[in-house]
This record gives sequence, structure tokens and C-alpha cells, in this order.
Amino acid sequence: MGYETDWTDVEKGSPDCDCPAKCGSADIEVREWESSDGGHTDYHYRCKGCGKDWWAEGADA
Repeated sequence: MGYETDWTDVEKGSPDCDCPAKCGSADIEVREWESSDGGHTDYHYRCKGCGKDWWAEGADA
């Protein structure tokens, strides 16, 4: 299916709010991705400070 949501800001202070590139920015965005069979949902993050992006695996149905 692809992306289910547009980029949205991650709440400041949340556990997902730290850039893995350690750039010091707390401005992180996330969008949700769902597999074509609907069995997998993952989360695509990006740092607005340095542009680093990364994925976190969500729960599988």
C-alpha cells in the first residue's frame, strides 16, 4: 500500500525524539507505512535538523 500518513512532528520528549546521528536536534518527523497485504506497519522517521532518516518496525498483524 505504501505510506498511510503524511509527515507529522514527533512530540518533544518522546522516546522517538532523538536523532540517531546525534546532531542534537529534537525536531523529528514520522510517517506510517503499511505493506500491501496489510500485515506489516512500520514507521519512517527523519530529522529536520540534519536530514538523517531511519525506520522502526511496528507490530505485525
